[in-house]
Amino acid sequence: MKYSLVITQTAEGETSVTAVDAEGEIIAGALVLHYFYDGAAYRLEIAQNSMAQTRDGEVKIYMFFSEGQTTEARLSDGLNVGGFPVRTKRLAVRFDGEDCKAECEFSYGDGEAIILSVVASIMQ
Repeated sequence: MKYSLVITQTAEGETSVTAVDAEGEIIAGALVLHYFYDGAAYRLEIAQNSMAQTRDGEVKIYMFFSEGQTTEARLSDGLNVGGFPVRTKRLAVRFDGEDCKAECEFSYGDGEAIILSVVASIMQ
């Protein structure tokens, strides 16, 4: 299925918006979206209680969000591999089997909160 995907991120008073077309499929009740942006391939998996994003490009990143949890994000540039803590304060997902909206508030460790909004709508 083809999706219109809009990702809005607000941090430190600045807002950035990414709008792309994505290929979507439902796997085990989760919406899995594949898209390309800025020279990299992304996989965004949105489930009822979690969200994960994988970036595959020159720099590879994996981040997992689960409300109330601190997880370890992984980062690799081909030479160096590392990680950093991601603390998810809030994650709310609405998915009706077609369209999906996710709101996530997280921070890198004890840093400033980042608000991430994901809206995926089936394209007619």
